[in-house]
Amino acid sequence: MSWRRRIGKEDESLFFSGCEDAGLDVKHIGSRVYCIKPREITTQNNQIEFV
Repeated sequence: MSWRRRIGKEDESLFFSGCEDAGLDVKHIGSRVYCIKPREITTQNNQIEFV
């Protein structure tokens, strides 16, 4: 997300908690920098699947 499209801190928290609630993996990388990707699960056969 570019600096021109930043959302407010309160809305930012709501957005990222909503992403987690929707099953996405959210990692905080740095100051207002996040990585959002599908959550991975490992099956009994040690295969990685995306939820």
